[in-house]
Amino acid sequence: MTISVRDVLQLSVVNAALPQVLAGAHRLDRPVRWVHVSELPTIAGLLRGGELVLTTGMALDTDDANAASYLESLVDADACGLVVELGATLARVPDVVVAAAQRYEFPLIILRREIRFVEVTQVVHEMIVGEQYSHIEFARDVHETFTALSLANATADTITKRAAEICGSPVVLEDLAHKVLAYGAASNSPASLLADWEQRSRLSTDRHGAGGEVWLGVPVGTAGGHWGRLVMPDPPQDDRPVRMVLERAAQALELGRMVERDRVNLRFQAEGSLLGDLSSGSIPEIEAITRARALGFRPGATYIPLVIRVHLDSTDSTMAVHRRTKRLAERAAHAGTAARMSTLTGVWGEREVAVVIACPSMVSEPDLLGRFCEMLHRGQAAHPPAEVVGVGRTAGQLTVAAASLREAGHAAEVASATAHRSPKPYYRIGELRVRGLLTLLADDQRVQDFVESELQRLLAHDAQTGDSLVDLLRIFLTAGGNKSALARRAQLSRPALYARLERIEHILDIDLADAESLLSVYVALVAYEQRSATRR
Repeated sequence: MTISVRDVLQLSVVNAALPQVLAGAHRLDRPVRWVHVSELPTIAGLLRGGELVLTTGMALDTDDANAASYLESLVDADACGLVVELGATLARVPDVVVAAAQRYEFPLIILRREIRFVEVTQVVHEMIVGEQYSHIEFARDVHETFTALSLANATADTITKRAAEICGSPVVLEDLAHKVLAYGAASNSPASLLADWEQRSRLSTDRHGAGGEVWLGVPVGTAGGHWGRLVMPDPPQDDRPVRMVLERAAQALELGRMVERDRVNLRFQAEGSLLGDLSSGSIPEIEAITRARALGFRPGATYIPLVIRVHLDSTDSTMAVHRRTKRLAERAAHAGTAARMSTLTGVWGEREVAVVIACPSMVSEPDLLGRFCEMLHRGQAAHPPAEVVGVGRTAGQLTVAAASLREAGHAAEVASATAHRSPKPYYRIGELRVRGLLTLLADDQRVQDFVESELQRLLAHDAQTGDSLVDLLRIFLTAGGNKSALARRAQLSRPALYARLERIEHILDIDLADAESLLSVYVALVAYEQRSATRR
């Protein structure tokens, strides 16, 4: 607990001197970094900020201008208060000093009885040093706790729950799309903690903001590569200890993520490395075939590049995603073996596996792809399957086919957001139309800026009011702008429907009867939904 000016005044040794606050009463909770006893009129030059100055008033026993200047110098030095002992040196604090303290809202306290200042400094300094030692002990315990969790390869759930236990307050791990990955509820009900989480998280603010709940957030991930955030709703006033806990927990989460990523089977590391070199075009065909043969790959007449992408559940932690990706790589390799195909298989990203299939000349591509997908999904209870397969362009050279893995990855990424509409064994980028184009441009900041410029006001309105106008706009666009079809699907009366559409037009400042406006909003909405889907 930080020691404040109020805490000092409540000490028995100070209270016995009958302290009286003349100014700055509402700022008595300012922390005291140190207590300084001085009669020098130039004491401000020796201060570093946060000091409580004790004096018998010699520096105030002068003309009004110098007395006021003394008080102002303490304010400029960021002292936390001035305590003046009245007595033989000074019978009363000059009015100009009191007025200056009131003007600057600076704590000014008088003591009506004499006390030994050395007793005050001894008690306060012991408290400050004791508090600093407690902070050091606390920091050591926190460091040891999360180091042990890292060495034990603890899950994200375990790390987050331990952080909540140490802080004695709920802690939530969320991704960049404000989806909950793990949480520690402490004594709170998970239902109340996580209710309307995404909306509340979007509207939350730090202590210096306004509008939403006050939350403390710490990014998770390396600089420039953040993938999540540890959040504490309603943090304590002095958030330094809990911030330290969250920062150490964030480090443990990132270390666990890195370890999990490095745990991939050596075979997949080697084949994945080769696929990476092939896709970048950094090696010639003869070297590619040589390295592939060394890994047990049998060359074919043509080569088919695939990327398999894992579907995520809202409850999946980052660690769970890595484990599922590793298992998917194992299943993909097994599917190739079961279908009697020669394949190169490697982990392609956090949630993707790349495969290049050698295709004999006598086997048709659709038959081969169908067999591979059947083997891949065999024994999987989920329907549609728990992953999607994107297919690149088939080529007669291994390097040319591998260069199309990026295209296959784009197809899988788009399909992961749309597969539930029309599930298929595999997808090609050309079949995905505008969604395919937007996925190819997904990392372009200009596309993201376009989405925000088109939809930000409507998204903010929904977050603040819960009106679900974005959902209504989605149905309207899906219905091709047909209001009759929209009324049937939305189950709204015509007057209510028209009123909501007018509200959308007013918020977005567009005319929904204008074809170009409809096109812009539709493209922005598709891009927004794809971005949200790929972060789940």
